Amino acid sequence: MADSDKQRYKHQFPPAFSRLYADKDLSWVVPLRVDYIVGVIGFRFAGKSVALNYLSEKKGFRIYSLASAVRARADESGIPPTRPNLQDLGDDMRAETEDGSRLARLALRQIRLDQLEHNVVTPPVRIAVGGFKHPQELEAFERLTRFRAIRLHAPLPLRYERARRSGLLRRELSEISPTRTPSMKSFRGLIDGRDRHGAPGRSWASGYEQAVDAVMATATAPVDIRNAPVRRPTRSDADKDEDLISFYEQIDRAVERIERDLVGRASASLYAG
Repeated sequence: MADSDKQRYKHQFPPAFSRLYADKDLSWVVPLRVDYIVGVIGFRFAGKSVALNYLSEKKGFRIYSLASAVRARADESGIPPTRPNLQDLGDDMRAETEDGSRLARLALRQIRLDQLEHNVVTPPVRIAVGGFKHPQELEAFERLTRFRAIRLHAPLPLRYERARRSGLLRRELSEISPTRTPSMKSFRGLIDGRDRHGAPGRSWASGYEQAVDAVMATATAPVDIRNAPVRRPTRSDADKDEDLISFYEQIDRAVERIERDLVGRASASLYAG
């Protein structure tokens, strides 16, 4: 090792206070014991939470969310954790450092800290990550050699119906525009639109606002999953169960494909050179 390399981490703070997680030599310092990482992306009510819960409960994945850092900031700042507030705060956190990947790097740091805490006693794990709202967040994870995105597709009418039936459409509209009534138009303009390309009138966050349209469009070689058609009121509970089973089966096949593609790679490092 060159003398300059030997001095590189001299007087370095412990990992909890350093920026080692952003260093390309991180895998040399403490290799990540991770089989692979899956990122779950999709528009609002496309099934991301259902997919992540299934990966956790049935497939044994460890779950992380980019939103965790935003919720922590809201808690520290005394900001009510409504969805519009969290969306704006996430935009502000990216904008204040002029870094579209900031929330992704914070999530990677948390993965690193958890690995440092448990590295000696735990076998390699599989990780699933949600909460991707900006294309640079996805790009930060795509730099890892064993990362693959699962991209969920669901038609707008299905997503609207899920939002309406869950009661979240009415609640979120009351937080954004209390005079608006739940409808396809209000869902498309105020709920879906805000997620896809950010809230209007926030020029200071320009370039760092939510942009899920771009996340979906720029994902590199994702595994695509398409949701079931819209559930009509006349459909039986058995039909709805079959829709969910079909969704789970698609997730199973996606995981199998990712494992074939990634786990067999000879590289011992999660990080690209």
